[in-house]
Amino acid sequence: MAISYYDTEEFPFLGTFFKTEVEDKEQSFVSENESKEVEYFETPCDIVASNESRIGDMAISGTRYSVYLPIDDPSGIVVGDVFRGDMYGVKVYGNITAVSVSQFGGVVCKVEAQ
Repeated sequence: MAISYYDTEEFPFLGTFFKTEVEDKEQSFVSENESKEVEYFETPCDIVASNESRIGDMAISGTRYSVYLPIDDPSGIVVGDVFRGDMYGVKVYGNITAVSVSQFGGVVCKVEAQ
């Protein structure tokens, strides 16, 4: 399949960031904790999948994603929050494991699929 350079977009996907809030509900004899996701940021993004990650010489299987964002300040995005996006029909959902500023401009988030 050939892809034309002129048909590509820099940030073709839409991603949403969530914080998980836990509500402690105490009843007479049963304590139930409910968690809900609160959306705090939605932005265009580019998502790149990687099926393998490494720690030193050891390979760890599992799907990880690099999410590139067209923003300058990563201060609102926190490690441990949740990212949700859609990459050509593939649902991307996972915890943010790293946030950094890209050398090419913008911000990069590393996401580990749940």
